[in-house]
Order: sequence, then C-alpha cells, then structure tokens
Amino acid sequence: MYEEKRLKTPEIWIHEKSRECVYPKSRRELVVECSLPRNTGGDLYLIVWNRFTESQQASHSLKMKRYARESQFDHYYAVIEEVEPIRYLRYYFQWRKAEQIAFLSTTGILDEAPKDRFFEYLCTNEQDVFSLPKWWQDAVVYQIFPERFSKGKETIEPDGLEAWGEKPTRENFFGGNLQGIMEAMDYLVDLGINTLYLNPIFESPSNHKYDTIDYFHIDPHFGTLEKFKEMLLLCHQNGIRVILDGVFNHIGYDSKQFQDVLENGKESEYADWFYLPEGEIETDPPNYECVGYYKWMPKLRFSTPSVRRHCLRVGAYWLEVGIDGWRLDVCDEVDYTFWQEFRRMVKKINPQAMLLGETWGDGREMMRGDQMDSVMNYLFRDAVMDFIAKETIDAGAFADLIGKMFSNYPIQTHRGLLNLIGSHDTERFVTAANGADQKLQLAAALQFTLLGVPMIYYGDEHAMEGENDPDCRRTMCWDAMNREVKKVYQRLIRIRKENPALREGEMEILHAREGIFAFLRKSESQTILVLINRDSDSKEIEIPLDQNEKKWTGKSLMENSNIEMQNKVGTMIGGSLAAQAFDIILLKEEENE
Repeated sequence: MYEEKRLKTPEIWIHEKSRECVYPKSRRELVVECSLPRNTGGDLYLIVWNRFTESQQASHSLKMKRYARESQFDHYYAVIEEVEPIRYLRYYFQWRKAEQIAFLSTTGILDEAPKDRFFEYLCTNEQDVFSLPKWWQDAVVYQIFPERFSKGKETIEPDGLEAWGEKPTRENFFGGNLQGIMEAMDYLVDLGINTLYLNPIFESPSNHKYDTIDYFHIDPHFGTLEKFKEMLLLCHQNGIRVILDGVFNHIGYDSKQFQDVLENGKESEYADWFYLPEGEIETDPPNYECVGYYKWMPKLRFSTPSVRRHCLRVGAYWLEVGIDGWRLDVCDEVDYTFWQEFRRMVKKINPQAMLLGETWGDGREMMRGDQMDSVMNYLFRDAVMDFIAKETIDAGAFADLIGKMFSNYPIQTHRGLLNLIGSHDTERFVTAANGADQKLQLAAALQFTLLGVPMIYYGDEHAMEGENDPDCRRTMCWDAMNREVKKVYQRLIRIRKENPALREGEMEILHAREGIFAFLRKSESQTILVLINRDSDSKEIEIPLDQNEKKWTGKSLMENSNIEMQNKVGTMIGGSLAAQAFDIILLKEEENE
C-alpha cells in the first residue's frame, strides 16, 4: 500500500503568494497550491471569493487534490475557473479531518476561519500564462548525434575517417551526415518517432560541433544548406518535426569573433563579446572565461547588445528556414533576460515552435512561461537510474523522487517535461545496468507511461552500450541490431500514440514498495494501470484501485490480450508479475448485471 499512518494535525503548511504557489493556466483559470506534512490525511479546501463582487459569506469551497508526494510533504492543488478573467480574489485554506479543523491565512495557522489578512490575487496578464506548443505532449523524440548516426552512401567522404564501428574518441571522425539521416528515414518512420532532436550541425572543427565557428552555415562534413532543407522537407513529409541544438552560451575558439580578439586584444571590435582578463590574453591555460575551463569554448557576454542581436538573428534565421524549435545548450548558464527576449522573438515567428532547455537539475526558474517550454528532465533520469539500473533505492524512494520532481514545476508543465534515460553527455543506460536488456526495457516503459514526453537517444532501441563521453557517442549499430529490444520500443511508441491517457491523463501512484511500482494514468475516456517489477524474482501483487465497490476488466496493451482480473471490493489482485517485467493494462469497469 502506498498510504501510510496518518499524522494527527497539520503542523506545517506551505503556501505563499508567489509563482511557486499561485499561477494562471489562462486568464480564466488559476492554479493554487498548498503543501502539508506527508500523511497528514484529512481533506484540504480552498475558500475563495471576489473581494468586489462577493462577500466572504458567499465564498466558494474547492476541494484540493493531491498531485505529488515526497519524503516530507504531500502537495495539493485546486483550479479556480471563471467565465470572466480572474481578478481581485481573496482566499484562505481550510483543513478538515473528522472533528478536527484548522485554517491558514497570511497570519498563519488558525483554529477558526480568518476574518481578515486573507491571501489575495489581483489579476492575470496575457504574458503571465504558460502554454506548451499544442503538438509537444504528443511527441516521441529521437536524439541524433549527426556525426555518428548514419553515413550517406552517395556522399564525398572527408579524409581521415575511422571505419564505422571503431572506438570513438574526442577527436576522431566517422562521416555521419545529413544524407545519412535522409537514407534512414524509412527506419525512423518504422520505429514510430515523430520528432528529431539533432546535436549541433553548424560549422565547427570538432566532431561534436559545440564549438561553433559560424551559426549561419551547415558544417561541410554534414552537407549544405540545400541538403539541410531537403532533409527538413523529407522529415515534414513523413510527419517528423525537427529541433536543432542552439549553442549560444559560448562560441568556438576558431570563430572569426574570437580569433579577432586573439589578434587585436582589447582593440578588437569583439572584445566586449567575451569575458577577458585585465592584462594579456593567455590560452594555455586560458585566462578568459570559457565552458568548463575548456579553451575551445569561450563564453559569450550577453550584457553586450551586439551579442544578443547576433544570437537573435541566428534563432530567427533557422526558424524561417523551417525548423520546429530549439534545444538550448546549458541554458541555465545564460542571462535569463536574453531567454525572455529570445522567446518573444521565437513565438512571434512561430507560436508553435518548441523551446527546450538543457539543465541537469531543477529547471523551475526557466518554466514560468517567459523562457522555456520544457527542459531536459535529468531528474527523471537520475531517479530511474537509481531505481532500475543501479538498484540503490527501492520503489518507495523512487516514488518520493518522482513526487519531488513534479512538485518543482507548475502543474501544466508536467506533461511536457522531456524524460530521458541517456544522452550524448551520459553513459548509456544499458551499460549502467551492466548490460541488462530487461532493465533497459523497464526504464523505457517508465519513459513512455509516466507524465512527460519520452526521448530515445539513438541506438537505445537496440540496447547500444557505451561509457560516458566520448564512448556514449559510438556509431549507430546498423549491422548489429537488437531486434527484440527494438520491438519493445515500437510497441511502447504505438501504445503511447493510441492511448490518450498516456499523453493527456493525470497520474496517481498506487503502490511503491520494494521493487514493485504501480500507477494509474487517467483521462476522460481511459484508465490505464502500469505495473513495474524491478526485482529479479517474480512477485505476487495486490493493488488498491479505489474505495468504491467497483470491479474491473483488463486488457494487456503489451500482449494485446485480455487478462484475468481477480477482484474484491476496492481492490484488484494482480496475481504474479514476472521478474524484471512490466505491463500496461487498459482497465474498464465491469457492467452491472
């Protein structure tokens, strides 16, 4: 059971008049959050009224719903919905449990309803509202490291290429290019993905291309502008959107701007583009600011207007070429006021363009509606890695980490978080799991069924291995495919696409103990139960579905077959779940005879 013993009274309430706790879904919808100590129990209500058109006696009482729990707190929310734009609200909180009752206002915790000192919300402006691109929560993202994915057959090979399949280093090249991506289009369509995220493709001397020379030119190793447009058109014709990697925090050592600085020092027209020392510029080791003290990537100074104009021009140019969005490298190291400006520019050109930020931690500051649409959710990866790959935590601790993760972000962002288990910057998941394909499949199941958007790092669908960078950037295993694992990925993609509850539905954790993790996804039309057994032995499971006298029938979406559901009042007894296995079950209430 996921429920535990109850505390007597809420000794701590967490709510403040800030964007952490009060934020709009639209001008007519307002989300209000409040948190109580875990296992407090009882019911929490939001008491709300308009200070000009209603009295406290005519207030509305909204029961708040728990949306997340972590090790110390349960997190609740309610949505206020009005016909007119919401303005001039007053509100407080009421907690009830049997004969016990308590209240929260701006003065603190009270034994009776407050008569003044209420919380207030004044109004919502258009730019206060966070909204995701409409297509994003339906996305299945596939990340390609272009130099290592596919080498086009009818392309001129650069000199000095390694043989495909040899060991990658930080310096060597294998010849992957845009033509190769085009020739792999049938493969991508068959897999079922509908969004590509490409690591940088702009001119650069390195294999990774994060040290940009010229943002307006495709790297000649990859192709030309015409070839990119051809690839983009082919993707769009096949229902695949394309997101490019925007590396604006820094530029390449070999860029004309930084080379001019090295030649002319403080007299360079680009001197104020960089963070330079007071004296002479030194490069070994560098005494100018750069990424990770890596001299090849000098950091850009966004307090300089010409830097901002340059990066805005780059962002606009490729959107006008036709890309569907930007993944923004190390965006939490860039001046946030630039991202606000960048967002305004992007959304003016294409309101449905995606802005995806890279951050390895809590990205809430970028998810207010004025910067990013979503972030790369490494917090998800950390939790899945610990629970599935390394087995350093049990299902209860995993549930706490997932609850904490969701509590970091506004409710309407949850379905858009990009859930990854690996990338070009991490060891491959199956390597971390000591080569266990079954664990990879469990992790993929969580990607495709938990709240958020799943991302496949190229080759994960074949259980490709690889230690951390550069080994995680091996060439795609075209001659050594794991077709069984691929079939699992294809099935998961198809299930996600065919079942709206997995894209749109709310989530409720039902069971988290030892190696068993079970949760529901519920939409207006569907209820889906997801079962995960991390452990190396089969388990008998008994999972509560609700407190009503309902009985359920079930269909395994993985096996495409009906399953026998043993029922008793309020409970589904799931029987035995095999070792390191999962199932995704479409539930239906039995009709009364």
